[in-house]
Amino acid sequence: TLKKKGKLVTTLVAPLHYQIPCGVRIDNFHGGEEASQALCDRGSERIVILGESNHYPDSWQETFELRILGFRRAWLRNGKRTQLIAEHPLPVDQLHRIKEIERIVDAQEHPVGYFALSDLSALTLHSVLRDRGIKIPEEAQIIGFDNLHSAATATPSLSSLCPDPSTFAEKLVEQLRFIEADSNHQEIVYIKPRPIARDSLKAL
Repeated sequence: TLKKKGKLVTTLVAPLHYQIPCGVRIDNFHGGEEASQALCDRGSERIVILGESNHYPDSWQETFELRILGFRRAWLRNGKRTQLIAEHPLPVDQLHRIKEIERIVDAQEHPVGYFALSDLSALTLHSVLRDRGIKIPEEAQIIGFDNLHSAATATPSLSSLCPDPSTFAEKLVEQLRFIEADSNHQEIVYIKPRPIARDSLKAL
């Protein structure tokens, strides 16, 4: 917990490199599993994972690493080979990111499934695919993460993963009550993301 101006604070995400022993977190590992299962259920055989890194190109951000590990676990559980998964960290700069996604898309043989580790990357990918005349979801299926409003309004609409906001709010309030009653309270509550299937995934 943190104390700011006499107020108790708990967080959704701990500051980078600062492990707060209390709070509410997204279960990113489970999120990766959900994304993998959604693509497996829809017959995807080859996967491209796109994600940002705070230290590109040296390492993935921890949040994204957990999503990838969860994805690989479910992929293996479905009897598929990990050699069919390609991972691509993306530059932080938006212009360079677009160019990298264009290069990645041009190198693929379609159909292929894409797991973008954020909706921002998924929406950029979505635009690149449409510019090249690649049909979504027939030739490329996409699932992102965060459920941004623009994901729902894209054409075709973008599938995403996101924890239930009301559950998040309830758990945060509960955490603050526990901390107020006991300043030594230490507990991390993990909220599982739910898949929100839209037009960018083939219908089951």
